[in-house]
Amino acid sequence: MSTNVCNGNLFSSLKFTRDALFGFSRVVAKPATTKSPIELALGRSFGGPKRQPQSVNVYRPSNKFLEVINEIEKAVANAGAIDSRLRDNERTKTKLSRLLANAIKSKSYKYARDVLGKILHLLSTESSRRRKRSPENAGTTFLQELRQTLGNDTFDSFMAVKGDVSLIFVVDDTGSMSDEIQAVKKIAIAVANYPREAPVEYILSPFNDPMSGV
Repeated sequence: MSTNVCNGNLFSSLKFTRDALFGFSRVVAKPATTKSPIELALGRSFGGPKRQPQSVNVYRPSNKFLEVINEIEKAVANAGAIDSRLRDNERTKTKLSRLLANAIKSKSYKYARDVLGKILHLLSTESSRRRKRSPENAGTTFLQELRQTLGNDTFDSFMAVKGDVSLIFVVDDTGSMSDEIQAVKKIAIAVANYPREAPVEYILSPFNDPMSGV
């Protein structure tokens, strides 16, 4: 019976954590255009009729951001199952918050995520005990205050909100494909020049039969 209670508490803590953290997933605004960068580069449209132009905000978490959430969730689980010395009081939370801020500023992200897991575990148990209608509010409020303290850039870097993106162009540069190569150049340039909210690393890898490029 105690195992069921423990599992129930752990599930509640993890749900509390995920609800709070996903509020900081990157919001991507879809451009108000009916053509893709490829279509714009070639000066023509593909496929059937296009939808009306619109700009919509959608949540699109990066893979790095999801990895960070996974790290923090593990820390939450460990705090509940292993660290029985963790005391749920304001003094403990203040000490952990100070450790968290200092770790983030020094870019000790792995340690900082472990500390954040302990804080979110304490906040989740506190909210559960008080039976709040919206237990995720305490975690969200804490993260918002942390973001204000650190600044957007530092916080986003710690949480990998924007993620790291690489885009690889693999091009067949065989001489007999000169027309196709020119078209691919236009497409690659259009994609690289397309406005983005976060930086992208571009990689060019030419190849031909039977050799491969750098």
